[in-house]
Amino acid sequence: MYLMLLGMSWWSMNKKKKLITVGYAPLRETAPSGVKILSIPKGQIVELLDTVPNVAYSNLKTTWYKVFYHGKSGYAYAGFFDAYVNELSENIVDLSGLQTPSPDDAAQYILLEGRKKYNFCGQLSCAFVLGVSLKEIIDTWEYKAPNIVARIFKGNADRGTSASTLIGLLEAFSVQAKTVSKHFRDPVLGRTVFTLQRLAETVGHNHVILGVKIGRDGIIGHSGNISHWIAVDKVDVHGEFGIVTIYNPYNNKYEIYSWDYMLENMAGIDGVVVKAEQAPSPWEDNKVII
Repeated sequence: MYLMLLGMSWWSMNKKKKLITVGYAPLRETAPSGVKILSIPKGQIVELLDTVPNVAYSNLKTTWYKVFYHGKSGYAYAGFFDAYVNELSENIVDLSGLQTPSPDDAAQYILLEGRKKYNFCGQLSCAFVLGVSLKEIIDTWEYKAPNIVARIFKGNADRGTSASTLIGLLEAFSVQAKTVSKHFRDPVLGRTVFTLQRLAETVGHNHVILGVKIGRDGIIGHSGNISHWIAVDKVDVHGEFGIVTIYNPYNNKYEIYSWDYMLENMAGIDGVVVKAEQAPSPWEDNKVII
């Protein structure tokens, strides 16, 4: 969905304008040659606070941005940035009462009994599929399976979850699921056949949670090797090409990837499949934030 009103674009209307770095951007106390605070890596999202035009630099009149990044504000040359426009929703699953106070923390980092927990991508993926809050996931699972919960995230524990563990979590809500490998297994061939078209057909009638690899920034790929759960929301097929819309618990938002890129960065053929009629997700009407 795009907003165009009286000739004004979303970018000009949005109060909290965001930028994305196209290369390493030195952040300085003043423009153009103030003390360097830090370097913002490529592909990072920053908040635009102000635009400073006509800054003399290398015998040129240049434009600089005042930006906010990881709790710090400063100035950086405008050429290091592009406008960042995200038409997909953020803050998908309700994390009320569980989020950490630091703006630098991933959305999936939560505070539980005064301790920070990092490995909640599986629980959040199930919350997305079931259409419930993360607190309801925690409370229900703890009530139905206290021993498992104690092993995974109670007290000092902070363990990741396997596909079988997610199936057990879903069963706590009386929802039946099976592994991705079992769902896509061809009985004649005797092996799992996981393709773009078969995933698209499955997502049409099921919820699918998949294992992928992410970098430390929470983005799929990026030369990362961190195992991570995501939920597939939509698959668009265009011949042999495909576009996959996912729910990423790391930042609690929707993201879009090409099928080839997704396949390249999957953590094997791992995950769970849930019949959609068992768990209709109420997030369907929450995809457009602008």
